[in-house]
Amino acid sequence: MNNVEQTPKKIITACVYCPNPPDGQEHWLNRSLGTFRGNTLLTDRLCTPCNEQYGRTIDLEVARSGPSGVFKQVLGIEGRRGHQRKNVFEYKASQLEPPVQVFQVDGDDLKPLLHDAIGQAEDGSLISTEGRVLVIAMPDGEHRLRFPRGWGEAQLRAAVEARGLSGGRLVAAHVPAPETVVEFEAASTTVIRAVFGAFEINVYTTRTNDPAAPVVQTLLRFNLSPEFLRGVAKMAFHYFLWACPTLGGDEPEFANLKAFIRDGVGEPTDFIRKTDSLVDRIPTDDGSKGNNGHVFASLALDGQLIVQAHLFSLAIGPEFPTFLVRLGPRPEGFQADWQTAHVAAYRDGIAGHDGILRSFDDIE
Repeated sequence: MNNVEQTPKKIITACVYCPNPPDGQEHWLNRSLGTFRGNTLLTDRLCTPCNEQYGRTIDLEVARSGPSGVFKQVLGIEGRRGHQRKNVFEYKASQLEPPVQVFQVDGDDLKPLLHDAIGQAEDGSLISTEGRVLVIAMPDGEHRLRFPRGWGEAQLRAAVEARGLSGGRLVAAHVPAPETVVEFEAASTTVIRAVFGAFEINVYTTRTNDPAAPVVQTLLRFNLSPEFLRGVAKMAFHYFLWACPTLGGDEPEFANLKAFIRDGVGEPTDFIRKTDSLVDRIPTDDGSKGNNGHVFASLALDGQLIVQAHLFSLAIGPEFPTFLVRLGPRPEGFQADWQTAHVAAYRDGIAGHDGILRSFDDIE
């Protein structure tokens, strides 16, 4: 294996994405996923404006959608202080197919559920509760519609119209804890009246300490957006630049990947694809299950530079896919047998956001 601390660093004079000086200091492993001792910043490779722009856009997509968004929330992982927390199950909820969908498996049928995962049981299964929803009566029956906190009239009306629920009659609403019914009524009555007119409804709630319902086979569907895939590709590329400082990222072989990350140019499948999990969940020597974490590996393979990025390798629970990111052809003269790998593992007993980053050499 190669070690980032032992490798001489190439000096570049411009950001890998634009002509600005490379003065940015970046958490190549998104800060929203936590802090890890041993994870030094990526420096001298991109500028501060590009770093900040990606933090507001494609990094945010990784933090609020896909398996990374869901399990960041389920495990209570904290990002930067002062960043507003968002419920990933409500993210882009006005879309007909939002980034995260929940279905109850009923034989060969999938029945949509507007549920939010709020925790994980000892066996790895998810604990969920019904989300913040409105129940609307239509001629063909009752329909449920997500109604996230903070929605205004325009957002609610757009979601109603997109689902063909205009003219429906509001009959009930569900409010999950910690919001109370009184808080719901104070925050939402004016908005609801603007869309549905005068109403009288039953507002019901579910408390997190209510008795658990029977386990129901449930499917999480992740509708990964191009922005999410660009965010993962960026993370993989920046991991490689951090782990292999002899390359600066300004090499022409990386031009196509950078255009995809920066502007979404090209087909996502030209740069990134999913495969079954390449991370084995092998118990530790003492028989414990190990820790949740993230695994990154880079290698030169058949003339190409490849990074394997696996977000949320869970000690127990669902196995998520590994992303294979093709950075581009191996630059001339670059080490033909290059390979390196790191694991960022969360620590037990810490409130969901602290851990350690180690190379596989250190682990072995």
